[in-house]
Amino acid sequence: MIYERINHLLRKMSNQDWEPVVWKRQEKPSKEENKKYQNPPGTASFRALDSEDPPAPEKVSVDVRMAIQKARVAKKMSQKDLAKILNMQANLINDYESGKAVPNRQILNRIGQALSVKLT
Repeated sequence: MIYERINHLLRKMSNQDWEPVVWKRQEKPSKEENKKYQNPPGTASFRALDSEDPPAPEKVSVDVRMAIQKARVAKKMSQKDLAKILNMQANLINDYESGKAVPNRQILNRIGQALSVKLT
């Protein structure tokens, strides 16, 4: 009975592929092939486009900054008081007075009206 079972299993497995499978490592590409993939055609023109940064945005001029500060101090206001009157954040007034802000004509007009000063 055992022999019959073994024969049955052997017949069942006779159509199996018992060839060994060998795993091989991939060959490393040569230096020339690496260079070809590292610098494809047109790369230099893309690098040139990337290196051209747009110009920095214009900042508030020194004259406008000083005019805002002098008018605010003349009215005995703090930056926080001026911001509260204009319904703005105090750090925005600070940015305009320190020259960090990008000038916005509407905001400059509102500050000028609140301080009774013409800001240009």
